[in-house]
Amino acid sequence: MRIVAKPSALPQHCAVLPHKRRDPDGFIDTGNTLPMMNDQVYISASAVYAMAKKYGLPGKGELEAAQSELKTLRTKVSTLETALSKANSHLEAIHGLKARGWTESRKPGKKAKESV
Repeated sequence: MRIVAKPSALPQHCAVLPHKRRDPDGFIDTGNTLPMMNDQVYISASAVYAMAKKYGLPGKGELEAAQSELKTLRTKVSTLETALSKANSHLEAIHGLKARGWTESRKPGKKAKESV
């Protein structure tokens, strides 16, 4: 099998969608011929996409969008993992100080105003 721009041998159309003689994404030349007719078997990219959709597979545009989203999400995950690692090291430092008997000298936050 190989991908070609257009069918070159007879019948010069898609075996799945016979009305399809041109396809912007090309054709698959199966390398096979139909018995008794000696016609070359070509399948248009449009037919491949239609068959894939019948099996529940994503279309070309959906796949590209999903790959783009995946790349963005992987970047976010990497950033969050770095932030989590830094936060965990700070937390470990606090636990280490507390294990050595350190106590807070004052409670965190602003001091409450005294009422007169």
